[in-house]
Amino acid sequence: MFKFRVENYKIQILAFFLSIVAVVGSFFAGWLLIIISPLFVFLIFKLLRVWKNKERLAYGIPAIVIGILLFFFIFSYQMANVDVQKYTYGNYEITVEPYSTPNYTKPAHVEIIYNTATNASLYYQINDTKTSKMVKSGHVDGTVSGNKTYYSFNVTMPKGIYYMKFKVGNNTTYGGEIIREQPDGLFSYFLFMSGGYLIGLLSILYTLLIFGVHAIRKTQEIAKLRNERRN
Repeated sequence: MFKFRVENYKIQILAFFLSIVAVVGSFFAGWLLIIISPLFVFLIFKLLRVWKNKERLAYGIPAIVIGILLFFFIFSYQMANVDVQKYTYGNYEITVEPYSTPNYTKPAHVEIIYNTATNASLYYQINDTKTSKMVKSGHVDGTVSGNKTYYSFNVTMPKGIYYMKFKVGNNTTYGGEIIREQPDGLFSYFLFMSGGYLIGLLSILYTLLIFGVHAIRKTQEIAKLRNERRN
């Protein structure tokens, strides 16, 4: 009985798995392709001649959800052990090494290049992303070389995900993160921060696309019938 059902729905199942691949690939390719990934899913079902809207919804939406979850799962493991990360924010060039590691006892070495020569010290503040509470802060003296000022410091963070705030004189910016978290913790964090939103957004876009095409088709059919009656 089960074998019979699989054979009858093999095209739908193939479209389902190809849609998952399309969604994951879109996420790795860039934001524009992420937004239009529901269109890719729609085209896959169309090219494989899955015409029923109920089937497109029944297989397409789960494919989008699973594709998003799979991307964040892969991304979390990729981000769990990044040696060096560099940022540029305003007048600051920031390097964090190691940027991420599950070993939260390992200190992060932070280097900042301030694109102005100054004798002012750098104030840094590190906040927890979940609570927005400050975890550590301090002042660092810099070294002037040419028309730039160089600052560096080491900091050991508890387990968690953090963002940094820098200030030299009146020039303040938020720049860079420090990650001390296991991959499963990163997965939960990314899913909470943007994954749930993207699941809802892309599922809605896909549903609107299907019903929009259906409405256009129905309108064309009605117009065709009217023309036939007139003739």
